[in-house]
Amino acid sequence: MPAGWIDEQIAPDGGHAAADLCEACAGPFEDGDDAYRSGRYTEAFEKLSAAAMQGDARAQYGLGQMYRDGRGVPLDYVRAFMWFDLARSEGNLVAELFPR
Repeated sequence: MPAGWIDEQIAPDGGHAAADLCEACAGPFEDGDDAYRSGRYTEAFEKLSAAAMQGDARAQYGLGQMYRDGRGVPLDYVRAFMWFDLARSEGNLVAELFPR
């Protein structure tokens, strides 16, 4: 299965439906997510890192994806697992799908 396949299964619209309804809802995660989806991985890493350090489980999961896929960062399964596990502990239900 291609990298990111599970993300497409869970959010086939790219996860933007709710964010499109409210531009005022934009923050570090939304900015990082937008940068990631646009292929601006360095910017995505910076924005998602800031959000992840503030406890945003979505951003923590996103960093896990970046390390898992080697997009904008070196491929690193240990760091990917760390971010997925942190996202899981913060309540990210998608991260629950990954084995411990």
